[in-house]
Amino acid sequence: MDLLPFPFPHIFFTGLLLALTLLLYRVVRGPHVLDRIMAADSITLVIICLMGIWQVTVGTSFFFDAILALSVVGFIGTIALAKYLERGGLIH
Repeated sequence: MDLLPFPFPHIFFTGLLLALTLLLYRVVRGPHVLDRIMAADSITLVIICLMGIWQVTVGTSFFFDAILALSVVGFIGTIALAKYLERGGLIH
């Protein structure tokens, strides 16, 4: 039994895949480094959302640990890159 009505997961997946495509374009063609960093962070969030919707659609908690780990790694990576761009190095 699906937890969400039939068309909703397909609509969500389609919208998120479109967002993922646009974000990949921003990573490749971003005018500034900060645009690329923010697009990469947003790609992490879209992947987390895709995994969460899949988890709810299937009705399992299989991806919960991966979602948690990916969110922490994405956050720490974004902070580290921002510090690197601000100071020119990670440790001062």
